[in-house]
Amino acid sequence: MKKTLVALAVLAASGSAFAQASSVTLYGRLDGAVVNVDKANTANQSLTAVGDSTVATSIWGMRGSEDLGGGMRGVFNVEGDVSVTNGAASAAGLFRRGAFVGVSGGFGELTVGLRINPLIVTWAGAQVMTSNSVFVTSAAAAGFADFFTKNAVTYTAPKLGPATVQVQRGLGNVAGGDSKGAVTALSAFAPLPGGIELRAAFQQREFGGTAGTSANDAGGDKETSLFGIKGTFGPTTLAVNYLKNEVKNATNTALTTKVDLVQVAGSYALSKQMQVGASYTQYDGKLTGQGKTTLTNLQGRYILSPRTFTYLQVGMADNATVGIAVSPVWSVVGGVAGRSQQAVGLGAVHSF
Repeated sequence: MKKTLVALAVLAASGSAFAQASSVTLYGRLDGAVVNVDKANTANQSLTAVGDSTVATSIWGMRGSEDLGGGMRGVFNVEGDVSVTNGAASAAGLFRRGAFVGVSGGFGELTVGLRINPLIVTWAGAQVMTSNSVFVTSAAAAGFADFFTKNAVTYTAPKLGPATVQVQRGLGNVAGGDSKGAVTALSAFAPLPGGIELRAAFQQREFGGTAGTSANDAGGDKETSLFGIKGTFGPTTLAVNYLKNEVKNATNTALTTKVDLVQVAGSYALSKQMQVGASYTQYDGKLTGQGKTTLTNLQGRYILSPRTFTYLQVGMADNATVGIAVSPVWSVVGGVAGRSQQAVGLGAVHSF
């Protein structure tokens, strides 16, 4: 159950006081699993380990809003990681996942601060029975793991019918060049009659940033495009996604990544408590000499309550000798070039 606190604003300096309620919600999620990986390294050794966030990211955060009157609200959100393996937060910062403030109303929502990239939001929504062992693993392997945008100004438009559009600009904060190190990202989501959902997203990350300061501190230019369609038909959900990503080197003179990603996925609800799902993702490296890598993920979930479920997950990665090497399970091992790796994990997720 989410815990809501009521904050009272008190003006004490003048001796008079007034109070206006504003809601602050503490929320979070923990995911822990025991995982066995075959061919976990180049020596083809196996590994049994505790995995963190192999299906859902372990997080905690606070969000809040205040009624400003006239249909407007003040909003904020801070969010960080927590590891179930050792209890540590991310070395990248206590609230490295989100730290923004803004206002919302009939005009939509406008925020300033660190916020998740609209491309990543779209990629998550495109998944069926989302698993970090597909969602995050694919983003890292295909080179578009730009999850959070620094210095971001993010605008979410009011709904155009059922459709939603979000635009984000991450500033480079570099003197003498507004575009240096900047990020531009946008997304669109449109639910259609008959249970069909259409998604599209794009990001452009511009060369010239300063590490730790600019929105894009990863080096050269990058462009990523994503298109997806998902349909839910009774107990069955099906999805097809296509993504293209191109990345240049730190001097912006040559491509270091050029990949096409194609994914098909589906799930079936056996009952209110039991669900099964599968996805197949192919990564096609387009640079000279690179081959194709595939990742197959099978998952079963048993829902214990609205906040807790257990899962059994099987991952199978068939890695190219040159090009993309993808892990069969997130957070436990890396992908090994030229190897077919398998992973089996049993875990639980609890949200609060």
